[in-house]
Amino acid sequence: MKQKLNRMGFGAYELLSVALVCLLLSCILLMTILGNIDTEKFQVFCYNARIMALNAVNVQNSTDQNTVYLYQMIDNGLISPIKNPFSGDDYCDPYESKVTFQGEERTVTLQCGNYLISQENIGDSVYNIYKVGEWKEGYNQKNAETKTVYNVKIENKYLLSDFYEEDLFLSLLNDSLNSSFASLEKLEDEYDISSKEVYRSKEWVKEIDY
Repeated sequence: MKQKLNRMGFGAYELLSVALVCLLLSCILLMTILGNIDTEKFQVFCYNARIMALNAVNVQNSTDQNTVYLYQMIDNGLISPIKNPFSGDDYCDPYESKVTFQGEERTVTLQCGNYLISQENIGDSVYNIYKVGEWKEGYNQKNAETKTVYNVKIENKYLLSDFYEEDLFLSLLNDSLNSSFASLEKLEDEYDISSKEVYRSKEWVKEIDY
C-alpha cells in the first residue's frame, strides 16, 4: 500500500521527522540562550566581588582591619547594597560577604542567595563558584563546611540578634557597645560568651573566567 502524500510531496513520516528535527533545533537554541544568560549572571557576580574588594582596600588602609565586611562598607556609604544577580528582588548577604587581609594576600568572599565566591584572591582572573545551603546547628553532614559562631549574654539576654563568626561577632559587638574589643579572650573577662558549631552544604558549581 502506497504512503499517502500531501500537496508538497511529503508523507506523514517525513513530516513527523521534519517536525522532530525542528523541535530539537529549537531546544538546542533555547538551551544556548539560557546558558549565555546564566554565564552573564555569573560574570556579574564575579565583577561585583571585585568591586566590593576594591572598596574594602580603602577601608583597610584607614582602619587596619584584617577583615572588612560588606555591611561596614554599606554603613559607611562606600558602596550600595549589591543586587543578587540570580534574583532581581534580593540583595547579597552583607554579613557573609567580606574581604580578608593577611599580609600581602587579599581574598574576597561574596554570597548572593545560595551562590558563593569563597576566599578568592582579588587579583585572580578566574573565580570558583559554589552553591551553599543554610547554616544549621551541628556538623553531622558529610563534606559540610563548618564554623564556630558566637553571641554574648547580658542580663541573661543575648545582645545580638544571631550568632556570628568571630571577626563579625566582635565587629557587631563593638558597634553595639561602642567598645573596642580586639579578641575573645579580652571579652571573656567581662562578658558571658556563648558559642556553637554550625554547618552547611557546599558544592562546587563552576569556575568563571571574566
